[in-house]
Amino acid sequence: MMKRIEEAISFLPDRINYILNNIRTDIIENISEIRIRKDCPIVIKYDGKQFYLDENSNLLFKSNGHLPLVSEKEVEQSFVRLCEYSVYSHADDIKNGFITLKGGHRVGFSATAVREGEKIISVKKVSSLNIRIACEYIGCSKELFETMLHNGFGNVLIAGEPSSGKTTFLRDLARNLSEQGLNVSVIDERQELFGDDTDFQKGHCLDLYSSYPKHLAVQCAIRTMNPDYVVTDEIGDERECKAIIDGINCGVDFAMSIHCKNIDELNSKEIFRRIDSAKKFDYIVFLKGKNDAGTISEIIKANER
Repeated sequence: MMKRIEEAISFLPDRINYILNNIRTDIIENISEIRIRKDCPIVIKYDGKQFYLDENSNLLFKSNGHLPLVSEKEVEQSFVRLCEYSVYSHADDIKNGFITLKGGHRVGFSATAVREGEKIISVKKVSSLNIRIACEYIGCSKELFETMLHNGFGNVLIAGEPSSGKTTFLRDLARNLSEQGLNVSVIDERQELFGDDTDFQKGHCLDLYSSYPKHLAVQCAIRTMNPDYVVTDEIGDERECKAIIDGINCGVDFAMSIHCKNIDELNSKEIFRRIDSAKKFDYIVFLKGKNDAGTISEIIKANER
């Protein structure tokens, strides 16, 4: 885990890096988020709660008014280094509001948009960064996987609110399927599931499509890799939706995720209705939420809907 934290904070200025690196080992290994804001203290999320950091790397539940503050220059320096000193080369990521680091860590940011009409071409005056640490919770998909072993494999939808652990859950499910001997094609467009160079456990039957546009990777995998499963994260547009429907119609099973809190909200989503009309999801899994990331709340089988 220390290697992952080091990857996630490598772009931060030395002063901030020093404070973070000196947090107690048992704490730093369980940090899920780090927030850097202009003129504000450093905030971390640990054990589902937010804490401030003092200059000695101690955690405080409330600010005491004497905490080290992040300067505007440090935020700007962090963002430029995050973009590898070329903001324009990350235009596609910037318009989505986050950049993915090596290791699958996602860095969101708030800023002032630079626009051409309705199109965001860049950003300026970045004021805050949120580093979400990619983690591996071996066994979090165990209940679902055992249900699938008993009742049969099929299409799976992982549903949950933001930060509920959908990516972490999909990562563990992909590993379980691969270790079962099923050929799994993972579509990792933003390098968040496994990335190019991570130590996440994959099993021996996993084929990774990293940085491919999602709809093209789905098509390539089905044509050339003969997958039993295609695993991908949130479906975003019509092209991706069509590629998945075509894959399901070819007899390939999918495991994917969607932002959604409950069944009523899910039924209101056009993308879900379109895919589900082609072939009902065999399993819909709702996760508990951001305070229990990667934890199952409910598994709904097709015959229960």
